[in-house]
Amino acid sequence: MMKKLLLILLCLPMLGVGQSWMQTFGGNNDDNGRCVQQTIDEGYIIMYQSENNSKGICNTYLIKTDENGMQEWTQNFDTTYYDWFGRCVYQTADTGYICATSRYNGINLVKTDQNGIQQWVQNFGDSIYKAKSIQQTSDGGYVICAMINDSMCIIKADGNGVQQWNQKFIGGYYSGLNSIQEVIGGGFVVCGTISNDPFGWDIWLIRTDAQGNTLWNKTYDDGGHEWGHSVEQTSDGGYIITGSSDGDVWLIKTDNLGNQQWSNTFGSFLDDVGYCVRQTSDGGYIITGYKENFSTGGDVYLIKTDPQGNSSWEETFDGGCCDEGWYVEQTIDGGYIITGFKQFGNNNSNVWLIKTDGNGNITSIFNIPTPNTNKELLKVTDVLGREIKQTNQPLFYIYDDGTVEKRIVIE
Repeated sequence: MMKKLLLILLCLPMLGVGQSWMQTFGGNNDDNGRCVQQTIDEGYIIMYQSENNSKGICNTYLIKTDENGMQEWTQNFDTTYYDWFGRCVYQTADTGYICATSRYNGINLVKTDQNGIQQWVQNFGDSIYKAKSIQQTSDGGYVICAMINDSMCIIKADGNGVQQWNQKFIGGYYSGLNSIQEVIGGGFVVCGTISNDPFGWDIWLIRTDAQGNTLWNKTYDDGGHEWGHSVEQTSDGGYIITGSSDGDVWLIKTDNLGNQQWSNTFGSFLDDVGYCVRQTSDGGYIITGYKENFSTGGDVYLIKTDPQGNSSWEETFDGGCCDEGWYVEQTIDGGYIITGFKQFGNNNSNVWLIKTDGNGNITSIFNIPTPNTNKELLKVTDVLGREIKQTNQPLFYIYDDGTVEKRIVIE
């Protein structure tokens, strides 16, 4: 005699987009989250640097969390130099990770497996000391933008981390590159800061070919001191940039040749800065950074705009002292993941990982209706929504009160 197993899962309508929570990581050192990315298993990978100022030690760590921000593992890239600075991590096509860490005598490119175990490491240069951004390229290699004293460079490596080329860019009194992305059609776009005199700075955007040769470069001046921190190619082929202008968050949209189309500023009369910008699924933009306040020093700043750069909403997150958001991206559930740090006593800080819903809220609101015992069955569908009358497969029973039962019948 055949036995039947009936599994019923009750699905109720919910109001709210995505889970939301906060997590902190670190100890008694100065622990600062610099980069976060959602991983293919819907968890998160974070790179952070941990500084012990009393001992002059700085080490780089990776933390892998699940989708709720609970730590699954951590790895420490410790060396005999005791002066590593981790700024960027990127999940690779093989589900491992590529990291760029900096020493005062060079950059280390570190490739790990999916558990953060080091597979290989490559060192570049004796004078390069600040890796700012990294990405896996379409050919399976890697590209890094970095600072060399007061100049900048782009390093291209193959899939084994072997350097293929290195292009240098000469700035002025102070210059630096902070963000790089491979663009559609080949080549790279890089964002940073340039100064042609000791009293002023402009945002700098450079577009290169696939070998790092400059195709064009643009500067953006709002009449004061401007700093460029993040760039991303947009869906129309142009670019979105964030940074700061005389104490305000500055958002700039350009066309594909770097010509400014519009710009907007955000913040208060105190000092505010945007550290990272990403285009969102609705064509708008999400920015994170820092917003100064009198009472605690500063808060993590999150700004959502429409496609024209007008503010849709703004949120701040106060950890009790001076807090900053360094990296943000939209998650697959429509919310946002942010990393940075929250400061506590004695000028020490912890890595702060913040997951919000699609409206920047930490607590989602769920509207669960009261079950209706007199509900009427409207139809039965398969997983593709097709109305059927068969039973030997997953079925969805849809009722007139909005509830859904998923029934799996195994014969």
